[in-house]
Amino acid sequence: MKKCILWQEAESPASQKTINDLCDLTSEIGYDIVKAPRGLRGRFTVYSAAKNYDILLTLYPNYLYPQRTLLNWEISRLSRALQKTRLILLVHDHPLEQNEILGKRVDQYRETEKKILDSTYKILLTTPLELQSPSFIEYKEKVDYYGLLMYKRSKKSNKYKEGKHINVVYVGALDRMQKAVKGLPRIDNVVYHFYGTNGSWLNHAPGNIVYHGFIDTEELSKILPTYDIGLVIRDLDDIGLTRYIAYGSALSKTRAYAVAGLPIVVPTQYTGNAKTISDYKCGWSFSNMKELGKIFSKPRSEIQRKRRNAKKLGDVIHTGENIKDTLIGIEEELNDKNN
Repeated sequence: MKKCILWQEAESPASQKTINDLCDLTSEIGYDIVKAPRGLRGRFTVYSAAKNYDILLTLYPNYLYPQRTLLNWEISRLSRALQKTRLILLVHDHPLEQNEILGKRVDQYRETEKKILDSTYKILLTTPLELQSPSFIEYKEKVDYYGLLMYKRSKKSNKYKEGKHINVVYVGALDRMQKAVKGLPRIDNVVYHFYGTNGSWLNHAPGNIVYHGFIDTEELSKILPTYDIGLVIRDLDDIGLTRYIAYGSALSKTRAYAVAGLPIVVPTQYTGNAKTISDYKCGWSFSNMKELGKIFSKPRSEIQRKRRNAKKLGDVIHTGENIKDTLIGIEEELNDKNN
């Protein structure tokens, strides 16, 4: 079978790393790498790929982005083109839910997304929890699960050294984080480190808080192993945002922390993340901010035990074996049908 992964240059470094890692992985099992340029030329690329390949894999949303890449009048033509191949969508995020939470109207894009999903052979999700999303709830018969998306370790990661402080790290966008940061317990031997954009306000936050600014993904993957604990948190009173993250959108942080060998602390409300932490026994979940004081006061021996478990999860994510096995299984399924 002829197979390709279709991708388009991403806007964020983290998303581009995900694409690069996925391209490396799929090339190992016989997928051609096809890059779609932006604009009209990119649309001709997908028509050509659909015609020339038996299996077309793409990360969602990347090229097939209902709000940006496709115009409404083009979707019918795209749907017809995709009927000539077997489209596999590996879901990385939920773009319509994300924009809805930001107060943007997305109703006009639901039909576009539906036509994309109707054109798929398989929709690959992280966990069954994602079926709660309005985007995927009616596509249960097309869904398979791949676990966590791969995230390769840096070959030059810095080594961990136990210090006198518990160093807790958070990586991600820092807008709408004021309330969450305010709720963090101030403990003498705990220092909170923040990396990301829009965080200059943290320079004036009280307590042991250090804002490091934004650094690129490669540098970040080198320094993450030097911390003690990785934190996943947003404003838990923001019901829309919490619901969106519950589907699994913050799993990118979980992946980065696990690959670095960090125990992970995550709200129970973020059910996708919390389940992963529970399954691998590689961190702690909490239902309210008051519980964080006890978690960050855990003895070093327990932190180190969780750290070893996090590394085991990180090994799975680094190799991408779960994704590879899923894609090979789909190809075998298609071969059986053709024979």
